[in-house]
Amino acid sequence: DSRFSGLSLSVSDMIPPTLEGFIDGGIDHLMSTAADALFEMYEKVLIRAMPNFFQTKVREMVNDFIDDALDVYSCPTNDAVELDQYVDFRDLFLPAEEAVLVGGSGDGRHGNVVPQVMNIIEDQLLSADENGLLGVNMLVASLTEAQSGIEGALKLNGTFLDWNT
Repeated sequence: DSRFSGLSLSVSDMIPPTLEGFIDGGIDHLMSTAADALFEMYEKVLIRAMPNFFQTKVREMVNDFIDDALDVYSCPTNDAVELDQYVDFRDLFLPAEEAVLVGGSGDGRHGNVVPQVMNIIEDQLLSADENGLLGVNMLVASLTEAQSGIEGALKLNGTFLDWNT
């Protein structure tokens, strides 16, 4: 069972929606003008409400989507498939003795290279240093600094999120 326990969003500005596709250009113009007027009146309220909307409604929708996806796409048991036709990710990513513990066959059918690479990733990126920071934090810091000039900041040119209905 996976769930988002929080979904945080900061909004500093919003762009008025564009409405089009009505019966004709005159109606498009009328509806867009009305939407612009409403947006002008309520933009500040919307900006203040967006973080709460994401924390409640959007987070709930994402969690429902995840629950539905996990229900539909559950993993088959070893008995339900012919093992030589499928990749069992437990056997692929884990050493044989660990794969058996979590339901894999543990027969090493996919070799030992991927489990060794996974051990390196766990040791180098997913283990904490003396300050309690994960190695992946240093990787993200160096990549984002190279991209934006600021550690941890990703500079996006253009629209980050666009919602057209």
